[in-house]
Amino acid sequence: MKLHNFISRKNSSSPIVLVLQIDSHIGLTVARALGREGVYCLGVSYKGNAFGCYSRYLKGYAACRPQSGEELISTTMELIGLAKPHFVMAVSEPLMRQLNEHKAQLPENTQLLFAEQNILDRAFDKSTALGIAANLQIPIPLSFSAEEILTSKSLPDGTHFPLVIKPPHPYKDAPWKALNFKYEYCSSTREVLQLLERFRGAPYLPLVQQYCPGRGVGVELCMHEGEPIAAFQHERIREMPPTGGVSVMRQSVALTEALLNDSIRLLKGMGWRGVAMVEYRYDPDTKRYWLMEVNGRFWGSLSLPVLCGVNFPYILLESMGYGRLPSLKMGEYPLNVKCQQLSADLHWLLTVGRASREKVQRDLGVAKWKCVRAVLRDLLKWPYHDIEWFDDPLPAIHFWKERIVNTLSH
Repeated sequence: MKLHNFISRKNSSSPIVLVLQIDSHIGLTVARALGREGVYCLGVSYKGNAFGCYSRYLKGYAACRPQSGEELISTTMELIGLAKPHFVMAVSEPLMRQLNEHKAQLPENTQLLFAEQNILDRAFDKSTALGIAANLQIPIPLSFSAEEILTSKSLPDGTHFPLVIKPPHPYKDAPWKALNFKYEYCSSTREVLQLLERFRGAPYLPLVQQYCPGRGVGVELCMHEGEPIAAFQHERIREMPPTGGVSVMRQSVALTEALLNDSIRLLKGMGWRGVAMVEYRYDPDTKRYWLMEVNGRFWGSLSLPVLCGVNFPYILLESMGYGRLPSLKMGEYPLNVKCQQLSADLHWLLTVGRASREKVQRDLGVAKWKCVRAVLRDLLKWPYHDIEWFDDPLPAIHFWKERIVNTLSH
């Protein structure tokens, strides 16, 4: 373990915030967002001296490489005891769960800035969130019973392909952990059965849903005492994989009344506290939308609202930590601002470039040359980036150094 200025400050009136997982661009964004507001931040990287350790917004950091979940939480609790932070922020579901389980062991004045586990579980389990949405009459994708499909070896008559297969929550135990995935698209009954057969005997089966056309839209909110105190909306321009997945290019858009209202109703129905992103699929041609999932933690596109002035990490600190409400009026942010995860968007470009023209036209509904042109045009305009910030360049330098070294080693 390496410690760099990782010490508790005595006799200080300003809070210490410990940001965990600065080895991810999400954790790095949290530290940057707080640091820009003058918050004293310490960070923890679980992948050694990762790129996030070099942010100028960190006052100190710890770098370690735990080899198991048990070692990860024991190391984390040791570091919390050493730093004695006033507040702790985490960006992954497993670590948030472990911290909630060990809450009684935290120092007396240390507070976790996320909700209790029984509340988080309503978002971490996709099937639970979708069930709450259905009871509130919020549109959700047409779903099929995986158990019935395996039993009958068939799908209901009139089923339209493709279907989307995804776990209700990640598989964590062997042997299912090795088979874990985020999304799979199936274009035939045979493909659906092959995928589900791999999970026969698992504690739970994947969800089987109708594919919903359109673009991914995220409504980000911070809830305090049952009411929204900050809101932001973005639209996904490109996702990886290209047919739907992680956002690699997105832009700010105006709050849509129907989506905002349904998001607030859903989070209220879940008894939510803190930040969350409610993800939809929106079809601009038909004006229809469907709830996909609730991301009950800081999300991958967090840089966009922060750079647009909606500083969710700081709003969370102020509201959950101190009970103070933000002065920013909901919906006040610039529109059509783009933010890119540069390395992933370049990967998107390579993936589309290697695919046949027919496959790109079928999967994306756009000619291949137009896809390539769109990426190149965005690169020339130099949008905001998740990692490459002009006022904090060292993380990007170390990130690309890591990428280049890893590529050459392979």
